[in-house]
Amino acid sequence: MIKGHGAFKYVTGTLIESSRDRNWPSVLAEKWTHGAGSLPQLTPYDTEIGFLLRGRCRVERSGNGTRQDTHGVPGTAWLCPSGVHEDFVHLHTPMDEMLHIYLAAEPFKRSMLEDLDIDPSNVSIRYQPIDFDPLIDFIARQIMIEMAYPSSAGDLLIETLGASLAARLIQGYSEQPTLLSKQPEAKALDRVRFSRVMDYVAANITGRLTVAQMAKVACMSSAHFARNFHATTGMTPHEFVSDRRLAIAKQMLIDGHPIGATALTAGFSSQANFARAFRRAMGMTPSDFRTRSVG
Repeated sequence: MIKGHGAFKYVTGTLIESSRDRNWPSVLAEKWTHGAGSLPQLTPYDTEIGFLLRGRCRVERSGNGTRQDTHGVPGTAWLCPSGVHEDFVHLHTPMDEMLHIYLAAEPFKRSMLEDLDIDPSNVSIRYQPIDFDPLIDFIARQIMIEMAYPSSAGDLLIETLGASLAARLIQGYSEQPTLLSKQPEAKALDRVRFSRVMDYVAANITGRLTVAQMAKVACMSSAHFARNFHATTGMTPHEFVSDRRLAIAKQMLIDGHPIGATALTAGFSSQANFARAFRRAMGMTPSDFRTRSVG
């Protein structure tokens, strides 16, 4: 479980939205607005990326003796690795809208060792501001979309985004030059592995699925599995599970099941979230779909 530290650190701010109740694997995301002022000293357990969504600001901070003065614009990010003691943070100006992404320490280390073939003890992420990184920008905005409009396979999407973010930090923001091992070329899963994964997905399609679980069934690392799964199906694990759950939901609506029960079976936390996602995918509401399908 990711602890996060926003409530202890951001004493001048107001929490707008949080993913805490989603129980996302390896990632916690919080959207804040911050008032000007000084923040308390803190040594975080989780690695944090603060991403400015809207407005301009000036931030002075010091971590492990490294002092920084940054003028932020939308897309600017502040990286604070796990275990770095921040002894000074001062917000000279308010922050209109900020996304804070926390990566859990242990899954972060496993990502280094298993998927990237790097010894975690040899990697130290830098404490630094980031002017603009297109991949971090993309990941942050995808997380924002999932927070605002939950999908039926959001856990798998966030798990993949979290792994991609960890890999980007290792590759681009390590104290030591980090040479990633050459990733094996993606190729289709063999028949036996693919069959085992399909059986597992079918048996758990209405429950909680993760890329890590699917990869374990295939006896592969998560990153290697995801690449080969895409080569096999033309879809990411998230897209595949979303497609299967949509198919189940459509059949349940045709069979006359209540929309609320259909939403839960399809992996949504509420009927409202299901209705929004269904409309985006099908161009009509669940009720309209049922009327047209059985009418």
